[in-house]
Amino acid sequence: MLNIILMKTSIRIFMVFMVSALFSHPIQAQTFSKVYEDVANGLGISAYDFISSFDTAYLLFGSAEVPNYANITKVNQYGEVVWAKTYTYNDYYHLDFTCATPTYDSAFLFAGNINGGSGNIRNSYLMKIDCYGDTIWTATYGSVTYNSYIMSVEQTIDSGFVLTGYGYGNDVPNYIIKVLKTDKNGELEWAKDIILGTFSNLAYSVKQIYDTTYIVTGRYSHEPQGTIYSFIMNLSENGLHKWTKKLWNDQEHLTLIDFVLEEKDMVFLFETSDGLGLIKTDSAANMEWNKYYNVGSHEHFVNYPSVKVQKTFDGGYVMPYGASFFWGGLIKTDEYGTVEWHNEVEMKMRQVRETHDQHFLVLGNGPIEGVKGYNQMGLIKLDNDGLGSQCVWGGAQTGVEINIQSALAESDLEESALIRYSNAIEIQDNPIIVKEGCVDFYGAIEEDDLLNKPILFPNPNYGTFTIKNIKSPASISIYNALGKIVYQASLSSNQQTIEINSQNLGVYFYKVENRSGVVSFGRFVVVEQ
Repeated sequence: MLNIILMKTSIRIFMVFMVSALFSHPIQAQTFSKVYEDVANGLGISAYDFISSFDTAYLLFGSAEVPNYANITKVNQYGEVVWAKTYTYNDYYHLDFTCATPTYDSAFLFAGNINGGSGNIRNSYLMKIDCYGDTIWTATYGSVTYNSYIMSVEQTIDSGFVLTGYGYGNDVPNYIIKVLKTDKNGELEWAKDIILGTFSNLAYSVKQIYDTTYIVTGRYSHEPQGTIYSFIMNLSENGLHKWTKKLWNDQEHLTLIDFVLEEKDMVFLFETSDGLGLIKTDSAANMEWNKYYNVGSHEHFVNYPSVKVQKTFDGGYVMPYGASFFWGGLIKTDEYGTVEWHNEVEMKMRQVRETHDQHFLVLGNGPIEGVKGYNQMGLIKLDNDGLGSQCVWGGAQTGVEINIQSALAESDLEESALIRYSNAIEIQDNPIIVKEGCVDFYGAIEEDDLLNKPILFPNPNYGTFTIKNIKSPASISIYNALGKIVYQASLSSNQQTIEINSQNLGVYFYKVENRSGVVSFGRFVVVEQ
């Protein structure tokens, strides 16, 4: 009897121990690195952004290379493809989606541009789809004088939509700001053309704030090589101008590209040619603090969507950088913009979002043009420290405060003459191949190639390293982070030591090609000794 009691007591203690251990050591979130290829059609695909679905899934969207169709790929929380579709219009030769938003009725609205046909004018385009990717309605808004580029869309409290971007034409100024408001069915309620600068006017983000008015952000300038001013503009619910503030720095050209709302405050993401940063303001755009992160060359191309800042569950912020090049990174800060961690990622960064389990999903593209015949999308899930993938390595970025000046700015606002018409969109299933691995500047590595791939060591190094497994004779080319060749040499043995001590510290990429035409690629980091 005593033995039975002791046995039961031992079982209870063991169960308590196991339950305690289970809850004191949370289950580690699944991380992954996926590569998405459209090689079945021989076409490359690129992602601009992604949005969350209502079923813990995600919709990746962007465009393809040829014949320039738009693409949407739905993946589940593990990165597996649920469905993938392409969207084309016969009379037009280019369609892409640059921004999107979930809607209140569990659907999705995608916005972008469509051009070709008569006059080859680029027009604004909206498409609402259901959870299966099928269209509910479409709308095109046309102008005869300006090409239109939509960069931001958000659903408003009346279930309609507000959009912003810019128009490009031959008149002066060449670029003008455009803001559009539609009802829930895409019927145009009002549209405004706005001019701040005499040369260029670009808008990148719009949101409806607590008092139902709108905040629009972007940049403008008065001459091609002159000072670039960022702006924060407040429009009424009917699109009437209320106020505009301009911001600038005497050493750096600032561009406000996105922002998040915090009750009545706002946190703006800005970029420069050498980095990016955060500015927090009150509801009247009076600055409370700023932080700048000098991550190297970052500024995105004018006609492409910018990266975005996200508010995290712990009150901080996360943002990607490096959208225009073949490597980038992400920065996680606390609520005051102080860096908590900084990691670099081996692909052209597009977006990072916090997942429902408080980890991070990172989207990007690769490889660099000319290395492979098609582009690929990359999706990486990281843990809450930004780690968990071989595609990511640690950075060492810290934020500093810079001098940002601000003042009220004048604006010229006019009604925009836009006409809505509909286009019949052709939808096709798009066979996507999914592989494990990284999308870097040379593309995904085939598993069979890893056994015979040249190996570089040590990595990181001080500028001197060795390469082995060389099938000589061969040649090596080394590229810096901007894609410029900094070293070339012939390789005559199976193992060879190379020195590039004269080069700057940082990330480098190498290409080894043997006489049979077999090409291998890799990355290494030069650190301070």
